[in-house]
Amino acid sequence: MFDRYTPPTRFSHLIQHSDSGGYYVPVAFPEVLLASPPLGGLIGSAVVLLAECALLATALTLPLDTDPFSDEVDAATAGLADPAVLWHSYGIESLSCLLLFNDAERSIASGYPLRFW
Repeated sequence: MFDRYTPPTRFSHLIQHSDSGGYYVPVAFPEVLLASPPLGGLIGSAVVLLAECALLATALTLPLDTDPFSDEVDAATAGLADPAVLWHSYGIESLSCLLLFNDAERSIASGYPLRFW
């Protein structure tokens, strides 16, 4: 029912998973999987995604308690924030990281998968 999509690599659940279809489930496993029909799509681990986003946030010096809908994030995505703050220079990436981190947290807390359409 499941095949390995690609060999596991660093940040594989963040990079190799599609944002146009598939799921993240609240279970830890190392590689992104490809589900056979009727389920279909890529299956990633919300647990591993959460960890990958935390590592990325650390590298960007992005505080994970930042509100992704704040004026500061909005300014960063528009290229209007302070370039001396590292994550401000990566506004879209930082917004994506915050949104995925928050969604992975909710998936793990609720026990429900994230579904990408």
